[in-house]
Amino acid sequence: MKTTSLIPTFNLPADYKAALARLNIPPADPKHAHTTELAKTVRAIINRVRTEGDNALLHYTKTLDKLTTQAYKLRVTASDFECLTANPLDSALITAIETAITNIKTFHSKQTIEPIHHTGKLGEKLTLRPSPINAVALYIPGGTAGSTPLISTLIMNAIPAQLAGVKRLVVMTPPMPTGNLAPVLLYTLKRLGIDEIYKIGGAQAIAAGAYGTESIAPVDFISGPGNEYVTEAKRQVFGTVGIESLSGNSEIVVLSDGSSPTEHIASDLLSQAEHAGNEMVCLITTSLSHGKAVIGSIEKWLPQLSRKEIISKSLARRSALVIVKELREAHPFINALAPEHLELSVENPHDHLKAIHHAGAIFLGRWSSEPIGDYIAGCNHILPTSTSARFASPLTVQHFYKWTNVIDYTEDAFTAYAPHAARLAAAETLSAHKNALDIRTSSPPSD
Repeated sequence: MKTTSLIPTFNLPADYKAALARLNIPPADPKHAHTTELAKTVRAIINRVRTEGDNALLHYTKTLDKLTTQAYKLRVTASDFECLTANPLDSALITAIETAITNIKTFHSKQTIEPIHHTGKLGEKLTLRPSPINAVALYIPGGTAGSTPLISTLIMNAIPAQLAGVKRLVVMTPPMPTGNLAPVLLYTLKRLGIDEIYKIGGAQAIAAGAYGTESIAPVDFISGPGNEYVTEAKRQVFGTVGIESLSGNSEIVVLSDGSSPTEHIASDLLSQAEHAGNEMVCLITTSLSHGKAVIGSIEKWLPQLSRKEIISKSLARRSALVIVKELREAHPFINALAPEHLELSVENPHDHLKAIHHAGAIFLGRWSSEPIGDYIAGCNHILPTSTSARFASPLTVQHFYKWTNVIDYTEDAFTAYAPHAARLAAAETLSAHKNALDIRTSSPPSD
């Protein structure tokens, strides 16, 4: 391993393990997860919300979100939207929001969910029936002190839930110190037709969604990313409610053959390093000189960016330049990382696509920049992180459905198959199961 001023260099295959160790956060031992300070803090917040309800929410919102007003109310009312009349949003921003909604709705509308039917040879009927989840809470991060909310995350959450037919859709998001929500968020909420909105964030919002308070009815499912307190709270309430995922820090891997401009590669890498200071950033290439040129471009751009301190922390903690002799040698390494975002910034990206099995989203070619997927392309940007792309998927309409088995058996089918079921029950020494089968075949049918 060698180091540059910003990003260490690794050579594969020799540095394979060292590079993985640099980029991955070791998973916490689940046997001891409940003893960590984070887990203890979150558990205390959840317990206080369960015990004190709205008063706990007010306490945490005032202390953690640093409210500067006494006129704060948990739920958004019609008066909150009056700011949109007094100070309308910029028309170009409105057009951008409308374009995002259109593209995301168009793609997600194709994710049709249909029941599955089967009729057996003796007339028995089996159905796998989908039903939308009844009540869902969407958690929307507030950004800096609630003033820079992730409206794209609201759109990405709300549209698939609405397309699924969720009856009750709740939004929870932290307020600004004034107790208000940012106008751009209010506009997007109104545009999406969501009217049950609570100005609460953090672990306390997750607790309120899962267990309810005097003012908030509990939900069945919680979706949306957040900070480590939100993620830990989702972990602790899972089972009481469903969750879409346990979101970690953002991740980007770029496989580059040098055919794209270095500034394009550098800007995409930087785009994923500005969230929390622990994002994973990796460039894989066959050319050390190309890698150094990209790092040079990063060094040039970094001082000009508004979140340069956060980006610098990410680069210091979880960045790497990985050198391979041939591009295909990167495939096993990429699959081991299972990154949230992967850019195949090469001349023939489809030649590599079939070899990549684990990634949340894959961007093909120089014009498929990762941020286009974050905002406007139409695919969902809520993606698996922390190597969970090995088994998890992007957020879809299907996340907001549950499935029910429906079994409709005829007498002929039961008579034919019950003896086999009875033998299996006997093999498991479950005599009550066996009796329920035998009693129907040993007694005459009732009228």
